[in-house]
This record gives sequence, C-alpha cells and structure tokens, in this order.
Amino acid sequence: MEFIIKYWSQIAVIFSILVGGVSYFFKLYFESKNKKQEIIFNLVKAKKIEQLKEFYKSYVEFYSLLENLEFYGGQNRKVEESQIRTNIIEPFKNFKSNLMYLKIFLNQDECNSFNELEETLDNIFLKLDFSTISRNIHGNIPDKDLQKELEHIRDVVRKTEIPKLLERIEVSVKKDFGII
Repeated sequence: MEFIIKYWSQIAVIFSILVGGVSYFFKLYFESKNKKQEIIFNLVKAKKIEQLKEFYKSYVEFYSLLENLEFYGGQNRKVEESQIRTNIIEPFKNFKSNLMYLKIFLNQDECNSFNELEETLDNIFLKLDFSTISRNIHGNIPDKDLQKELEHIRDVVRKTEIPKLLERIEVSVKKDFGII
C-alpha cells in the first residue's frame, strides 16, 4: 500500500499508457475490419451493377424476339415464324443464366420481383413451344385454348404485366442503391 501511495503518479502514467495503447490497437483493429467490409461491400455492389447490366441486355434481346413474333407475316410467314422460334432459344438461355447469376447478389425483396418476371417469361416460352408442337402435330389448325392464351400473352401480359414487374424491379434496385 505504501508503494502505491509513494509512486501513485508514475502508476497513473503507466496505467494511462497501457489503456491508451490497448485502446489504440482496438481502434486499429476495428478500422481495418470496417475498411475491409467497406471494400467487400463496394465490390459486391459493383458486381451487382455489372450483372444487372448483363441481365437487362439479355432480357432486351429475348423480349425483342418475343415482340417480333407478333409482327411476322407475308408469304414466308411459316419460315419467318420458325426462324424466330429457333432464334429465341439462345437468348432465352442467356436470360435464364444471367438471371440465375444475378440472384446471388439480390436480397429477398428483389428476388421476389425477379422470380415473378422469370415465371412470366418461362410461361411465355412454354406456350410458344406448345404452339410450335401443336402446329407440327395438327398442321396449321391452331389449338383454340392455346391460341387464346397466346393472345392473352400478347395483349395483356406483354403490354401491362411485364412492364409493371419491370417497374417494381427498378424501384427495388434503386432503393438498394439509395437512389430513391
């Protein structure tokens, strides 16, 4: 006890240096950890932006071919239609693979909107395949129910439902990036 009373000022200085040193090392540790997390976060955001760009490119390519299905015509109608149906397979695969990779970077809310878009476009693709199969089996006599579904896709899904889904996706992505 006498030792503490005699050397209290030196003990206080040594204690202050120890506490200050330990605090400084904690500060360095947490700053480096935060900096590392910030770098990873920025890299993930950059990769997400890149994947969004690839997704939209593949979506536009696939969707433009869907729109072309409505406008084929003339004497070579069957050839043009079959060409478009053949040409649509690769863009659809690209769309699906880009979407699958993009989902790695999406939160649950974003994923829900993208999943709805994927389901809608999968349904369209399947209906187009069924239409092709039906025409191959039955000749040029279209299946009436399938024809109604394709007309619904052309008139409602393509013109209203898909744009609404894309708008929800854009709002969700903008929220994630802090734009709105």
